[in-house]
Amino acid sequence: MKREIKNILVTGVGGFIGSHFAEYYIAQGYNVIGVDNKSKDQISATKLFDYKQLMLPDDLVHSLIQKHKPDICIHCAGGSSVGFSVENPYKDFTSGALVTFHLLDCLRRFSPECKTIYPSSAAVYGNPASLPISENCPLNPISPYGYHKILCEAICNQFSQLYNLNVYILRIFSAYGPGLRKQIIWDIFNRIKKGKQLVLYGTGNESRDFVYIDDIIKAADIILNCSGNNYDVHNIASGQETSIRELAELIVRELNIDVPIVFSGVTKKGDPENWRADISKIRDLGFEPRIGLKEGILKLKDWFERVKDK
Repeated sequence: MKREIKNILVTGVGGFIGSHFAEYYIAQGYNVIGVDNKSKDQISATKLFDYKQLMLPDDLVHSLIQKHKPDICIHCAGGSSVGFSVENPYKDFTSGALVTFHLLDCLRRFSPECKTIYPSSAAVYGNPASLPISENCPLNPISPYGYHKILCEAICNQFSQLYNLNVYILRIFSAYGPGLRKQIIWDIFNRIKKGKQLVLYGTGNESRDFVYIDDIIKAADIILNCSGNNYDVHNIASGQETSIRELAELIVRELNIDVPIVFSGVTKKGDPENWRADISKIRDLGFEPRIGLKEGILKLKDWFERVKDK
């Protein structure tokens, strides 16, 4: 008899991706157990079944997993910034590889049937030789963040092969959505409102494959229900390439603000040039991106208006 899923552990529940996963599963009626280094009053998901404020790795996770025996773990704790990793490579390493190893070792011992989703990143690919980027493309990161994501993937693979843990890697491209107060879309919104011109890094010809947070969660749901493997890797993206110039022009247009767009020509260390994902593998499981970039920007516009002065 198939076990009914009841308990879901979300690490990094106070972050952008973790908070959205928590809210989604709470709305589905599951018991969501959250872990983060923030105090509970800083966590946006208000209906958590249980919450522990911990600085991972922490052996208190042992008792938490023993107590709840999660059916699913969404492991979002860890670094989430290329720039931070360049400036603080050691902290990025310990918050990624060390924390991931410790968590999976706890799951191996106390909840071995748990299915784990690990949100990795397209940063593992670096600057690919050609587009679109499939899961089989060589891994060639250009930042500590990308290297550390590869290490975390390798740890996930190790625990799957040696201990039969079910672990699924999401190589997420350029995620965005309400709650993300950093990275290019947030920067554009902020700078448009604050200045007489919009000054951005690079040439404007750099490109990204933007994917809305709701589509990321949908893809994870499909993988959890459809993947027949103990370990798998999927690109999570829209499959559409958008230049930063096109993105800036779209946001300026949708905000109905007439400002000149200027590119400095300066490239930040660790930033790739061009990305477009091959998402045929996740499409084969039935995934189809639902929220296009224009619709996503309109959703963000409403959210930004609510939070910009907070």
